[in-house]
Amino acid sequence: MQIKINSNIGLSNIFGKELEIPEGLKIRDLLSYIGEKFNFNFFDSESGNIHREMQILINGKDHWFIPTQLETPLKEGDSVDIHLMPLGGG
Repeated sequence: MQIKINSNIGLSNIFGKELEIPEGLKIRDLLSYIGEKFNFNFFDSESGNIHREMQILINGKDHWFIPTQLETPLKEGDSVDIHLMPLGGG
């Protein structure tokens, strides 16, 4: 099945705009797979949550506002946005 991938960290250079994934793959599994290919760990090693600098949108909705969050299974045609949100300091 195919999903759309949008990103501000150059994932389209590796995967293109669409990605073929197995049926029923969950967001957590997708991020682990992309992380392996991209050599980037999306997850905090202590909490297992996504690093706070990352924003993950599924069909335009932030994963934090979806009841199943990272355990959300993807469906054909879903759109996943993966963005690095630089944190400022002063």
